[in-house]
Amino acid sequence: GPMPKISTYGTVTPSPSDLIVVSDANDSNATKNITVGSLSSATAPTYYIDAYSNTAATTTISSAGTYVDLNVALSTGLSDGYSASNNLVTNTNTPQTTLLSQVTVAMTLSTGNNNVVTTLLSNNGVDIVASTQDSTAPGAGDDFILTMTCITNLLYNQALKVRIKNSAATDVICKHVNFVVHSI
Repeated sequence: GPMPKISTYGTVTPSPSDLIVVSDANDSNATKNITVGSLSSATAPTYYIDAYSNTAATTTISSAGTYVDLNVALSTGLSDGYSASNNLVTNTNTPQTTLLSQVTVAMTLSTGNNNVVTTLLSNNGVDIVASTQDSTAPGAGDDFILTMTCITNLLYNQALKVRIKNSAATDVICKHVNFVVHSI
């Protein structure tokens, strides 16, 4: 006989392993099962920002081997759910949720010959050790690229920033930075 109306079935709080019946549009609308867990990840909104600066800025390094905040004024390219201001990228998404965020920062830097510059990301004042990256300056004033990446949970209204140190008490110039964050 005909299938009963869906409204006559009992309700349950879904778990990620529960199954849902769908018509697979990529297989002649064949009836198939999917899990609740796959549906939530497939339909979750994605938030992103491409923050950048193409204006050279000097970060003062007054003490060798001590982290300081990267002196940079970020501009906002494409964005949704994150904002950029000064040297910070902030989670500003509506509905004000924590965003599991993949972060990649690429910088063009210069400093003293053979200085070792180390950077890491800071999440609301807590250093993300997994993001740590370093590079040796090829020559005094010569450009070099330093890139770092990590995944972090960013709570609503919390901010990410770059922190930098040098093996010598020599200032670091950041000529370009691309600060890309997206939710995963």
